Amino acid sequence: GVATSSLDLTRTVRSNNSGGQAMTSFPVRKIVLFKHGVGYFERQKKVQGDEAINLFFKTNDINDVLKSLTAVDLEGGSIASISYQAQTPIQKQLEQLSLHLTDGQYSLTELLEQAIGADVVLTFNAEVSEKLGEKAEGTVVGLENKSKVDEHQRTFNEKMLNLLVDGATIMSFPILDIQSFVFRDPTLKHDLQHLLDVLLNAKKKDLKKLTIFTAGRAKRTVVASYVIESPVWKTSYRLLLSPKRNFIQGWCLVDNTQEEDWVNVNLTLIGGMPNAFTHDLYSPRFKKRPMIQVKQEPPPNPPVLADVLPNHKESLLKEAPALLSSLSQSGPSIGQVTQ
Repeated sequence: GVATSSLDLTRTVRSNNSGGQAMTSFPVRKIVLFKHGVGYFERQKKVQGDEAINLFFKTNDINDVLKSLTAVDLEGGSIASISYQAQTPIQKQLEQLSLHLTDGQYSLTELLEQAIGADVVLTFNAEVSEKLGEKAEGTVVGLENKSKVDEHQRTFNEKMLNLLVDGATIMSFPILDIQSFVFRDPTLKHDLQHLLDVLLNAKKKDLKKLTIFTAGRAKRTVVASYVIESPVWKTSYRLLLSPKRNFIQGWCLVDNTQEEDWVNVNLTLIGGMPNAFTHDLYSPRFKKRPMIQVKQEPPPNPPVLADVLPNHKESLLKEAPALLSSLSQSGPSIGQVTQ
């Protein structure tokens, strides 16, 4: 038979891993643990309008999530789409972007050096805005070092940004005076945000991001559930003897190996061994297609005189030299037109 036990965890079951608050914005509300090494997890969250919900899973759990994930936007909303982080190396993802960051200490200079030809909007700090204005718009021409002398007669280099303003005037602005700048090209804005996302996800090591995009207007509840690998829950028993009463006490041992704590969760423990399997849905699949070759046909051979002569009368062949000679003397030649 199958034994089932359910209880509400009003107290916290601490995570065995560090960083136990990874997905508390979309908390777990129901957990069902089985004896064959998997667990059912259900999450709930209040959303309003079009909202994106991020979940993070270990790479080994992505196949189970893709196989079992369900998402429902209740009370009039809908699930627009679900995206997940592809199994592409970080270096390959960075190669596809137009912007790169190698040194966070000089990120502003590094981004501007890569933005040659891009339209930007600059804003300056309060001290400089009185001279240069609050902002400047133009196309990035490049950066250069300009030698200056300080009050102690010491020479130093100051990084200057050259900007093409109004398509005609090139102006130079000190990098240190720039408070902020904005790309006007939507593609560069997207690449910059995607670059930061890739670098952030790289620090999370084994975690992959899955995003649920919801669509709706009013405030409503989103429910997502999935089945992933979980430690088998265990039992231990004690026999308690006393002068007045003897009884057996049983304990269920549950291991929380996830990246978050379980708070206010309805936990169900099921004894039994139903079938469980794994299936690779995360790895990209490519189908090899046949290559169709262009057929190269040899050009037709020119006619051989020996093959042509038998098809003509002997009298015409004898008269041909005289006929050609008369045409060249009196009549028009080939390629000429007479009026």
